[in-house]
Amino acid sequence: MPASIDAGVGAPPALGMRMAGSRSIRVRLLVWLSTLLMAVLVLASAVDYRQSLGLVWQAYDLSLSDAALGIVGFLTVDDGRAHFDIPEETVKLLQADAQDTVFYRVIDQAGRTLGGDDGIRQPVGGKREPSGMLARQFFNDSVRGEPVRVFAQTITTTAGPYTILVAETTRKREDARTRILLGRLSSDALILGLTLVVVWLVVGVATRPLVRLADQLRHRSADDLQPLVADDVPAEAQPLVDSLNQLLVRMADTRDGQRRFIENAAHQLRTPLAALKGQIDLTVNDTMRSLPADSGIVDRLRRAQTAANRLTHLANQLLSLARSDRPSQEMAGRQNVSLPELVDDVVSGCLDAALERNQDLGAESQPAELRAMSWALRELLTNLIDNAIRYTPAGGRITARCGRHDGEPYLEVEDDGPGIPPVERQKVFERFYRGLSSPQGGSGLGLAIVKEIVNAHRARIEVGEPLSGGPGTRIRVTFPRY
Repeated sequence: MPASIDAGVGAPPALGMRMAGSRSIRVRLLVWLSTLLMAVLVLASAVDYRQSLGLVWQAYDLSLSDAALGIVGFLTVDDGRAHFDIPEETVKLLQADAQDTVFYRVIDQAGRTLGGDDGIRQPVGGKREPSGMLARQFFNDSVRGEPVRVFAQTITTTAGPYTILVAETTRKREDARTRILLGRLSSDALILGLTLVVVWLVVGVATRPLVRLADQLRHRSADDLQPLVADDVPAEAQPLVDSLNQLLVRMADTRDGQRRFIENAAHQLRTPLAALKGQIDLTVNDTMRSLPADSGIVDRLRRAQTAANRLTHLANQLLSLARSDRPSQEMAGRQNVSLPELVDDVVSGCLDAALERNQDLGAESQPAELRAMSWALRELLTNLIDNAIRYTPAGGRITARCGRHDGEPYLEVEDDGPGIPPVERQKVFERFYRGLSSPQGGSGLGLAIVKEIVNAHRARIEVGEPLSGGPGTRIRVTFPRY
């Protein structure tokens, strides 16, 4: 069990963990967008790839047909006979490409090779002109086991039709295919990555109002039930904000109704209780003058007097609790309070109660000032001292202190009573909680009132041992700088 209790209000850890662990809007958008974009880019890449590859193939096919056109120039007809004679230099020029190899073949109408490589096959069942001649066409084949792209066309001469075949290996085409594919994939991957980065940043900017809304809720005190100010939230989130505001209004109405009931009930009880206490006190005094002190009637009247005192004290505490439970926005009337003056005033008011129990009540003050609700600080210190008086045995010592520690003002009450066990230190601030060692007559509201006032001032409270190290309790309330 920790030795201190922080009365400040923040977001519950479990809520923060659930928020962090749940999938955010950013993540959801990125998952969906990345999946859909990948599908769209794959389809677009396939289309672009086929179009780009078709253009490259057209360029290579055009180069192949130009080579065939150059070969046709070496086919001559003399006296009705065709002759094909291509210079060696031209052949070397055709095959000058270091990456691909070019083959050619010239065939007459009888299927005989006039020149070139016999390994190039004629197309089977190729397209024919209306005259029956082979139409201009491109097709894929192989020469000596190596894939080639072949251009075939039949020309007409005075000696009859002749077929020109030009074939080229496909190394450049395959290399171009690979480069186009890699280029397409890399550019699409870059587009996808940049798109997701842009989406991440844009969603971050778009969700900033929601983050500010969450911060507004996280840093609110527990008694702040004012509607949320969220004018810039997205339209999609506005119904959620409206629902939250409606819930906050209903909670505020319920809390205010309960507080008003307690306040009114306690206030209505004070007058008849004061009259009852006065009548009992007068009756006890009159009875003691006419009857012996050990009379049973006197004893019963004293018990009635004690019960009336307890009931009066409880009514006063209920009224203080209802007042301290108001939202901090309703208690904005704060002023500069001198803590030494406050300590001296409260200690003076509690001296009679301490003297009745033969206790030494004193004050140790250092200069300190705090902007706060004066009545609330008085109620806080009064309840701390009253709690110490009730728990400290006769002859005990109680000290109220104030000052500054690390620049922060504080109020502190220390006693040499039985102390608060560590297992109870976080429970003593609960309403109506009374520890196992609680004396008779307590209501369990004193420290609950202290906690409410601490919360209203966004202070923190610590329960520990006396500075001397002996038995007892030291409760310190530290206020934020202002």
